[in-house]
Amino acid sequence: GTDLELRRARWLGRGLYGVDADRRQRQTYDEHRSENASPTHAPPPGPEATLQPEVAGSLLEIGRAAGHSLRVIDDLDDAAEEMRRAIAGSVSTKLDVHSPCEGWTVRDVINHVVTGNLRTLAWTHEENGPRNEEDHLAGDPLGAFDDSFLRVRARLADLLVRGVPVRTPFAVLSAERLIDMRCTELTVHAWDVARATGQPTDFLPELCERLAAIARADIEGLDRAASPFGVEQRPPPGASAADRLAAFFGRPG
Repeated sequence: GTDLELRRARWLGRGLYGVDADRRQRQTYDEHRSENASPTHAPPPGPEATLQPEVAGSLLEIGRAAGHSLRVIDDLDDAAEEMRRAIAGSVSTKLDVHSPCEGWTVRDVINHVVTGNLRTLAWTHEENGPRNEEDHLAGDPLGAFDDSFLRVRARLADLLVRGVPVRTPFAVLSAERLIDMRCTELTVHAWDVARATGQPTDFLPELCERLAAIARADIEGLDRAASPFGVEQRPPPGASAADRLAAFFGRPG
């Protein structure tokens, strides 16, 4: 629909999405693929290995033509939009307030999300990525998020279309699985920032339900003491899907 296309345009090159632009993007992607890609291996690390954000627009149509399900990219865009909205609502005066993540301020949460974007991008090049204590926000949290998200989104969309798995420090994962992981992190931390700064937390009900089902299948019954997740909390009556997802990951109601 129109809203989805506008959202895509916002993330894919700031308004470059359109018939003529898509034709140019498709040509650029085809040239990039013929020069750098192989059917079974990701391109080698280096500047040429990361697609520019505008190139990813052609990936959506190429992927659909090839029969790939790119719903997860739409979900990733939705999660990023909520994260971006939460950041925008906090940058003026509320970065130093405490968040639901124990020991972290809102600024710490945003920096963690940006670090996660950059680390995921590094994994796709078989690199470790930045350390947790590194600061990536400087004086522009929203700009840092936008830049890191656009870069990792373009890269993951490319790998998804080509069916290239990613070797992470803990497992070899499909691009779709890695995208779901970014969706979860963006959505839960959007909730953290929104809750800490008095913004609404009743967003993305269908996506939150889907992510909760994945999370339960992955970690329910495991010892959370040895994991980064808190003990599951009981959500309050009338909790939104996002509230219930946050409670599953240990956030207080």
